[in-house]
Amino acid sequence: TKNIAVDKVICKVPSDLALALSDPSDKSDVSMVQNAVKFLEYEQQNHWKFYTDTLPNIVDTPDTWDDSDIELLEFPRLVERIRQRKAEIARVAQESGVDIKQLQRATSIVSSRSFPIALANADSLIEYDERGQIMEKAGARHSIRVLVPYLDVANHRNIPNARFTILDPEKDDAWMALVATRKISASSEI
Repeated sequence: TKNIAVDKVICKVPSDLALALSDPSDKSDVSMVQNAVKFLEYEQQNHWKFYTDTLPNIVDTPDTWDDSDIELLEFPRLVERIRQRKAEIARVAQESGVDIKQLQRATSIVSSRSFPIALANADSLIEYDERGQIMEKAGARHSIRVLVPYLDVANHRNIPNARFTILDPEKDDAWMALVATRKISASSEI
């Protein structure tokens, strides 16, 4: 309803409302499909029902398409990535005993609505160069993905007008926020 200035906090949500889709202490790469399994665990908990009930029930993404539909994309790398993810969904569904349709839906939700959070590896973060300057070691970071109620409705665009951030990340009562990266006119989408 009003213009938003650059670097202005557009909206914020308490960090304890974020759904962590992987364990922050796990330093391995976690795929969207593995994150989706964790999301399905949250869906089973009544505590998160207020949020999970607002998410889409019907999914029409390449993860649900037939091979003939995927071939129409005509981009070999994209076709290969879709096939790999479909295969991973089928494998994980079988291994975990999750219904494949539920896992497809959950993967779609996680891949379209979650935010990555980069985490530092405290054991190897600080390194000094020859002049005594602090440097960050290569590989000293990994990331987890989170779903954040309300913030997840922001449109994920090629040229975003807002960025996801954590306000006061060292505090127990930190906030997840969307902050304007450029001036946003009233009635514009975020």
